Amino acid sequence: RKFWIRHGQACLKISEYLASETGQVCMMNIWIPDGLKDVPGFPGTAGSGIVQAFNLQAGITGFGAEYLEASGLVRDRDFFTAFVSQKSHVGWFPGAGFLFIKGMFEKNSGRILGVEAVGSVSVDKVIDAASALILKHGTYRDLADFDAAYAPQFNAPKSPLNMLGFTAENIDLGLESQTDIQTLLRITGDMERNGGSSGEYYLLDVREPSEVRSMSLPYFSNIPLGTLRDSLAEIPKDKTVIITCAVGVRAWNAARILAGYGYRTSVLTGGASFYAMYR
Repeated sequence: RKFWIRHGQACLKISEYLASETGQVCMMNIWIPDGLKDVPGFPGTAGSGIVQAFNLQAGITGFGAEYLEASGLVRDRDFFTAFVSQKSHVGWFPGAGFLFIKGMFEKNSGRILGVEAVGSVSVDKVIDAASALILKHGTYRDLADFDAAYAPQFNAPKSPLNMLGFTAENIDLGLESQTDIQTLLRITGDMERNGGSSGEYYLLDVREPSEVRSMSLPYFSNIPLGTLRDSLAEIPKDKTVIITCAVGVRAWNAARILAGYGYRTSVLTGGASFYAMYR
């Protein structure tokens, strides 16, 4: 009622939850308990779902970007996306798994339109919390302020959903731009066809050399974050600098440093870790 009708779209959703919820609504309307002032109606659904294949989990709640575009909404005009690569809990505690999370947000209000997550663990936690916020018309600020239970074996001081909220706010405020893997592959494909010429882009990897030796990205120049300010002369100012690191945190710091010197920057979504998985 509140979420799907907002965009004028119907959906087919098969779920035990919906069967139970609509059954309860029917029962409450047939037999109204004493003292009940408002007869409940169907509250709507965020369309949450989750699957698992071997050690990989994938879940969604709300709308995906492709569905929004198919419904006539325009990316970066009507909605925008934010992507984060996180650990399920602090990395130094044993058993931490990976999480890749993508959020869709209404452009003017910041309202959460959908969240997708892929990972080895904790995808259900991400989807369940995001679903509750979607049905309450939550925004990226609600994600940033989300008070998750913390202990090192369960979460990080800044949970994956907190990081998604922070990232979405940075994008909405113009403090961050993101380049997805598909766009990068088109850019590097053009470079390969043009003999390595980068055209309007400069690809920068700010990981340490030892990390690059273990897994490198084609056509990226390696300048570690710690030496970035001393290496500005190597980076052309007339090109958009697409920056990567392992997961995106150092790349964001590098982007802020370069922006302070007048560079146009964009952060590769998910960093080298997501690139390696995607490829």
